[in-house]
Amino acid sequence: MEDGFIGKRFNRWVVVNRGEDYIYPSTGQSSIRYNCLCDCGNTKLVHKSHLLNGSSQSCSCIKKGITPPITKANDLAGHRFGRLLVLNREGSFTSTKGSIRVKWKCICDCGNYAYSHSNSLKTGNTSSCGCLGIENRITHNMYNTRPYYIWASMRSRCDAVDKEYNKRYGGRGITYQDSWKDFDVFWSDMKDNYDDHLTLDRKDTNANYCKANCRWTDKKTQAFNANMHCTNTSGRTGVYESEGLFYARVKVNDEWRSTTKGSFDKALADREAYEIAEHGYLKPYEKL
Repeated sequence: MEDGFIGKRFNRWVVVNRGEDYIYPSTGQSSIRYNCLCDCGNTKLVHKSHLLNGSSQSCSCIKKGITPPITKANDLAGHRFGRLLVLNREGSFTSTKGSIRVKWKCICDCGNYAYSHSNSLKTGNTSSCGCLGIENRITHNMYNTRPYYIWASMRSRCDAVDKEYNKRYGGRGITYQDSWKDFDVFWSDMKDNYDDHLTLDRKDTNANYCKANCRWTDKKTQAFNANMHCTNTSGRTGVYESEGLFYARVKVNDEWRSTTKGSFDKALADREAYEIAEHGYLKPYEKL
């Protein structure tokens, strides 16, 4: 199962192979590590947990402000993102958080040039020079409204070409019905029962966004209906495995806590007791 990590990308890291596990001296427990190759060319043993939670993103070249060289893996030239065709790399810039980002020069289908960084293109946040937003604003006059933002966010989650960026949507094949590329069609299908305190939710979280599978719900209902985290290996939402032991996630005094380190059945019993007390019913048993 761990071999599924080989070849995967985590920010500037690419997993090469399984390395030697780290043994914690105080507990004797082991931590899985992988040999990883950074875009700048350095290699390092990285803990699996650090790759998953994003605490390790490079060999430290990001902090040092070193821009990685263009490689086949990160070269976007010639790739299309929405209406934009990437022409070439156009230097780099420092983000507000201090990280170095590559800037790409693109040409839009309308003929204008646009500049964007890699992540914005890959996630779908930038898909035109701005002409798409102008066209939509002229068509329906809802460009800066909450429904339009919800629609745009839905498309961004599903259209993300970077599979590691969003494993729960585009990364696992979740998409939207073809006619919903047009905001007018989406809004015509979904405007009934809309309210500003509700969010767009899929009834079946393993199915696509479409009129038959979508509804407006409050955030609590949506959160309860959501899939387990993509790194969950126990097969049950709210029950997690670590170093061969299982534990439940429950909320105590409005704070999430981990309880019951032991067998799966014991952790499951704690989680189910919490769900019944908190919600009055059990969360659906789902496994991706």
